[in-house]
Amino acid sequence: MQLVVLGLQVLLLLLGASTSALHIGLICPGHAGHLNPTATLGAELARRGHTVTLISTPPGSTTAAKNGLNFQPIGILEYKSGALRVDLEQEGRLRGLFAFWHTLRLFQREEKILLRDLPGILKTIDAVCADQLLPAAMDIAEVHGMPAAVLCNALPLNLDPAVPPFV
Repeated sequence: MQLVVLGLQVLLLLLGASTSALHIGLICPGHAGHLNPTATLGAELARRGHTVTLISTPPGSTTAAKNGLNFQPIGILEYKSGALRVDLEQEGRLRGLFAFWHTLRLFQREEKILLRDLPGILKTIDAVCADQLLPAAMDIAEVHGMPAAVLCNALPLNLDPAVPPFV
């Protein structure tokens, strides 16, 4: 964890951002395997004096609260309608190629949610650290001219062909 936090601070310095009292937005999918390590990073950043806001679907609010982080929900409309819950339940029942395609569809939906909800949220954020599975978050940060870092909570899955392991 120390290396990740140090890496984020070095990145922010290289990009010309002050590393004192930043408001950092951590963006990740609303699943435990992404929320828990992201919130751990957020707690360490907060311990070092930064204001940290976890940005995720509504279930992430509990994880944010347990770790003393601010929380900003995305996808409220989809969550209230029950669509996200139904899709996750269906994902748990599918196998093989059907599960793969269904998962891709879920990520596509989450990207659309980010494109709709994130620009307004970023108005109060100084820097972004986004889960690798949400490339739209990095694109939105870039459009807003914000320092940004990619958080890898699983096997590296960078879509850039110049980045290992695809080189």
